[in-house]
Amino acid sequence: MLAGTRTALTLVVLLLLVVGGGALGWAAFTSPLPERHAAPACTDVTVMPGDHLYPGQVTVSVLNASRREGLASRTMVALTDAGFAAGGTSNAPKNVKVTNVQIWADDTESPAVALLQTFLPDAQVLSKDADEPGVTLVVGENFGEVGDGAKSVAVTKPATVCSPQLS
Repeated sequence: MLAGTRTALTLVVLLLLVVGGGALGWAAFTSPLPERHAAPACTDVTVMPGDHLYPGQVTVSVLNASRREGLASRTMVALTDAGFAAGGTSNAPKNVKVTNVQIWADDTESPAVALLQTFLPDAQVLSKDADEPGVTLVVGENFGEVGDGAKSVAVTKPATVCSPQLS
């Protein structure tokens, strides 16, 4: 093969590689970014008799059932200051009427509910699912504030608790 032909063939192959690489690069550059999925606020963890459950192991969500603006957020700050993990905060559905404070949970006998109740001794505990992460606290018009509670509670029977994600 002649040197000129070999050089021309090499240049054509290199040109095809550059054009192909440029096309692939442009396609990658203009394609949409992958969607980011939010990590769940908590995961179910089993606690066993003899364990102690601490506020940092319990995720709490707060719903505002009052006309007091920002009550759920202020309550969440008090709970996180006490060591609880933050779930979500929002307004309660319009049909929910709470005068003082309620704790909603699938399992009203859960040690997570018992621990949260030490901070809110006047809270009424109800078996309800609020579609919020963790134990749900519903604060009403006459709700005062989060009090001082226990540092931990002893687990007396196997239970599932929604604990915050470890990073």
